Amino acid sequence: IYLKRLIKNLKDLNIKKLILPMEGESQVKFENVDSYVFVLKKICKYSYKFNIEILIESNISPNLFSILKKRINMKNFFLLYDTGNRAFLKENLYQDLLSFGKNVNHIHLKDKNKFNKNVMINTGVVNFLKIFRNLKKISYKKSFTIEATRGKDPMKTAKKNLLYFRNLIKKYK
Repeated sequence: IYLKRLIKNLKDLNIKKLILPMEGESQVKFENVDSYVFVLKKICKYSYKFNIEILIESNISPNLFSILKKRINMKNFFLLYDTGNRAFLKENLYQDLLSFGKNVNHIHLKDKNKFNKNVMINTGVVNFLKIFRNLKKISYKKSFTIEATRGKDPMKTAKKNLLYFRNLIKKYK
């Protein structure tokens, strides 16, 4: 009932994406994929009526996501790709982006240091040049959110981050 009301409210507000965080205890794994298929398919079917896309924010592997997507079999089911969260997986975050391809429907631009802590953009382990090169390869034209530490002067940091990413977008357009 809560999700139905939320989806109706999203439609009324003209919001097109519902992001479901699926990390930690909520992480989709090969051993629990069946239990997620039923619930996610139900959510996707209901939200499809309202033209709302369902995105999972997860460190799921491209292979497991492909299985999940195939079993859910809904055109409005996608992945939110978080650069910082994916940076510490055993997989290659740049290759993963290519593997997910058109299934990526929103991106959190985040950087982390070698201790897996959020840091200022372009001071950690994420190579945003590689990210944007690969976004060009998959013809990504969807939305981004910058998730960054604020620093001592949040407005100055925000402007700097915005300028940095605008330049990357222009370069790889």
